[in-house]
Amino acid sequence: MGQLFEKMLERRYMRHGLFWLGWVIGFTFIKSFGSGMTAYAGWLVYYVITLPVFMTHTYLVMYWAVPRFLSGLKIILFVVFFGLMMYFFSLCETLITSNVLTELFPGVFTENLNYRDPLNVMISGIGNLYIILVFAAAKLIRSWFIADQREKQILKHSLLVERADANAGIQPEMLLFSIASIEQMGPGRHEDVPSAIAQLSELLNSVMRAHRQHAIRLNEELRNVRNLIRLYSVLFLKEMPEVKIEQRILPDSLFPAFMLFSPLEILIRRYQWDAEDRLHVLIISRQSLEISWDEKIPGRAHPDIPGMKAELDRLYPGRYRVSTATASGGQRLVIDEIT
Repeated sequence: MGQLFEKMLERRYMRHGLFWLGWVIGFTFIKSFGSGMTAYAGWLVYYVITLPVFMTHTYLVMYWAVPRFLSGLKIILFVVFFGLMMYFFSLCETLITSNVLTELFPGVFTENLNYRDPLNVMISGIGNLYIILVFAAAKLIRSWFIADQREKQILKHSLLVERADANAGIQPEMLLFSIASIEQMGPGRHEDVPSAIAQLSELLNSVMRAHRQHAIRLNEELRNVRNLIRLYSVLFLKEMPEVKIEQRILPDSLFPAFMLFSPLEILIRRYQWDAEDRLHVLIISRQSLEISWDEKIPGRAHPDIPGMKAELDRLYPGRYRVSTATASGGQRLVIDEIT
């Protein structure tokens, strides 16, 4: 957090530094255009010497007075403060011009203004007012741009969440894989098609009911897991890996929907392990579980953990945290609900 704050400060200092550098160089060129080098030197010295006056005046108004007084009846105080600051800093600028710059560059600054005349002081201070207006316009444009970018980011995030929410309701990878597997059933498996369609329909119905709730009973989650294994057993035409479940919470306890179902579905669908394999599930608490498997079987496909994480995060962005650890004789996948 401290480093982030320091970076933000550095960016702010850089922006402000570039603004004031552009102000000095730009107006030196504008004021001296078509004149000799003496005029360029004179106006450059003028803007460098008076820069503290312009900066102090601008920051007092924009960062101190505006947040405090530019609202409701306090705007009267703002007008009074603005007028006093305008006169004071215009007087400072007039004194510098009359007593310093006319001595250094008499050919450039020949007019010796009477700083005892308030009207002359205010006329001389138009430059102070102009820089405040330019600074305020730049600040306003930047604030608008940031707000517009933030609104676009919020809209984009909202669309992603809505899409993920819709995906979670139908488990698209599971659905598309199941439909493709049913379509590919050969002539000798026609009798399995009605059964597979019925099981898929039942599973989707259960999944969509569970999706309407953030948490369901643990026994409902386990029932959906069993239905998933039966469905994939029909689709793969082989016995599925044995899933041994050890639970440390009661079956009627509320459990985050899909925290077990989806990781298991991804594992079984992606790697299509058979009955020789063993998957061990330890439900530690309402917010945490572990899935482990034996890696000693030769020829077995090793899970692509980053790919699993990405697929799970597409379904439930920011809802589950997936990590890995080495277990005795294999790997362990740890899934925690982010609360």
